[in-house]
Amino acid sequence: MAAASDPEKGSHAVPETATATSTSSGQDSPPLRPLKGVESRQSHRSRALSHSSTDSDPLEPLEHALTPDLETEAEHVAREPITYTRTGTSIGSTASRPPDFEVVFEPDDPENPKNWPLWYRGWTIFVVSLSTWIIVLYSTSYTASIPGLVEEYHSTQVIATLGVTTYLLGLAAGSLIVAPMSELYGRQYVYLGCFTVSSLLIIPCGLAKSLTTLIVVRFFGALFGAALIANSPGTVVDISDEEYRALAMSFYSIAPLNGPVTGPLIGGFVFQYMGWRWTNWIVLILAGVGIALMFTLRETYAPTILQRKAARMRKEMDDPRWWCRYDEKVSKFHLIKLNLSRPFVLSFTEPILWFFNLWQDSRRASCNM
Repeated sequence: MAAASDPEKGSHAVPETATATSTSSGQDSPPLRPLKGVESRQSHRSRALSHSSTDSDPLEPLEHALTPDLETEAEHVAREPITYTRTGTSIGSTASRPPDFEVVFEPDDPENPKNWPLWYRGWTIFVVSLSTWIIVLYSTSYTASIPGLVEEYHSTQVIATLGVTTYLLGLAAGSLIVAPMSELYGRQYVYLGCFTVSSLLIIPCGLAKSLTTLIVVRFFGALFGAALIANSPGTVVDISDEEYRALAMSFYSIAPLNGPVTGPLIGGFVFQYMGWRWTNWIVLILAGVGIALMFTLRETYAPTILQRKAARMRKEMDDPRWWCRYDEKVSKFHLIKLNLSRPFVLSFTEPILWFFNLWQDSRRASCNM
């Protein structure tokens, strides 16, 4: 009765009624507190768990390691005021999104690349492996045609060998600049676009009237072709389970790793019987086959799939509340900066790469001699 008559505590009538009842029964109990703060913390924890359970980006730990000043996503959501970003077909809030409308992969979702039929995932690995082999093949098949280039253009072997140098420089630059575009537009668009441009740039090489044209054009062809070499392992990761990922990567690596070996063999045979220009036309024919096979593949990059799924649900249900965690814009400058620093970080922090890089460099050097 005393608790009920206290005017200063009238707003907490429910907790104090429970306290009074407990006291009247002869048992001491701590005073009850309002549940508002607990609910708030629980909502933040559930939101953080929701985000962590749907995390399918294999590069996120590396991105956090390279950008240590960034907040965790849960801290960012808890601190950030409500702002709005344009996301495809709607403008969504980055702070007050209903968790019930988050688009994620269901356990047996057919859109999840890891749930695709085994035969189709094997076909995907075969196509990207073949396409990568074609890009590597064009790098080393050039060495077999160097004697023909020296004879036709009245040049020296040292200058003619620059065609190999510029091609390797193009592969290095493309892996840092062009290949990361798959994180913005998806792997499939980057594969088709870059593979097509790289293949079309073979035509000027086959019709080149000067050695300078051949050397320069090969650089730009490799610049776009590098997208396949850099992104193909990511495709294998996208479609394979962790238990069988090493096996899948082994099957994928058979063709690209043998490109430096098969290039001089095929190039030497073609040069001997058909001339040095046909070393370009043979690769162009193979590239056409690779592009045709590439059209049979589907998008494998999980963030892109979820973005498209969220946009489709917003459109079909006419409800702008549908969203996915990858809807926020990604700064192209930040993406390029991240990818420019990533190779150096991995090269100096991963011991396995020390030996692999030495082995790969020695293998290429022996093939180009």
